[in-house]
Amino acid sequence: MEVRAITLDNFRNWSHLELQLDASGVTFIVGNNGQGKTNVLEGIYFAIRNKSFRVPFRETLITHGEKYLKVKSDVFTQGRGIDTEALVLKEGDSSFKVNSKQLRGSQSLLSTFPAVVFQPEDLNLVKGGPNLRRELLDELIVVRGKKSSSTVMLFERTLRQRNSLLKQAHGRLTQDVQDTLAVWDDRLSHLGEELACLRENVSKAIGKWLIEAYSLVAKESMDLTITYRRSWDGDLQRALRDSLSTDLQRGTTSVGPHRDDLDLLLGGKVARYHASQGEARAIAVASRLATVLFLQEELESMPVILLDDVISELDDVRATRLFNSIPRSQVIVTGTHLPKGFEVGRVLKVKDGRIENAL
Repeated sequence: MEVRAITLDNFRNWSHLELQLDASGVTFIVGNNGQGKTNVLEGIYFAIRNKSFRVPFRETLITHGEKYLKVKSDVFTQGRGIDTEALVLKEGDSSFKVNSKQLRGSQSLLSTFPAVVFQPEDLNLVKGGPNLRRELLDELIVVRGKKSSSTVMLFERTLRQRNSLLKQAHGRLTQDVQDTLAVWDDRLSHLGEELACLRENVSKAIGKWLIEAYSLVAKESMDLTITYRRSWDGDLQRALRDSLSTDLQRGTTSVGPHRDDLDLLLGGKVARYHASQGEARAIAVASRLATVLFLQEELESMPVILLDDVISELDDVRATRLFNSIPRSQVIVTGTHLPKGFEVGRVLKVKDGRIENAL
């Protein structure tokens, strides 16, 4: 896949930017902090995924004082050219169009426009809570087809409905609450078992790539494995019944895939607790690289690779190993300086709200 051009209007600090992008090779966007380098990467990602990799709310991306933002892209993927246009209003409905047709859902965008972002915050994949690790698995599940995508969506919807009922019950198990819970428990247990199995399968698939990616990135030789860990034993429907008293008291569902985790084990120890800062960063980078390799295998298409100031977060050895291990498709990198020994095809310099060729 290739993003050939983007146009940003009222996006972050860019009131207007038209940028032609190289279809292959490495483009390095260089500039001081606060000049808008990351905003360019974010704009590229937003143009093809209809969401930011930094913030959850689209409205916060609108330039201060403006009422809307518009992002356009010219993409070549799956053997054809595609135009996208995202419009976000400060007040009112937003839209995302693909070849001038309104897109009703965004579940298929990763399969259509595969892209992987490397960023310093990826350290949270290793050291942070389980949310990011679950989200990573669910995003990869969606790539595997409409049925898998529907399971993720339906489970999340059913979980919200069960939690809403638990909150409304205020700790009291009336007959109406009990009858309605029986319906939600039946659906949630079925979808939950299915989702957990999908995650286990995906974790095994990405696990082989993670081992390969870590060996490419890390300067030390240690065994890295991943294990999907369920939050319940045995049958999920029985686990939901057993936790009912706790769920009513807390007003939320305490067991299920939404409480599961993906254990990253380095040398047989949970990396979240035992990995050094350098090891954790190498694992985080390897996780993103493994995602690239997974998507390439699943979609038979190389994703666009975006690296946001990641090189400066690694020591010279790991940075060089990462850079050399990235498949040479379309790679766009940001940083405050161009590291020595890195071969790039194009250098863009960002300064004072402008972006220009430096090489």
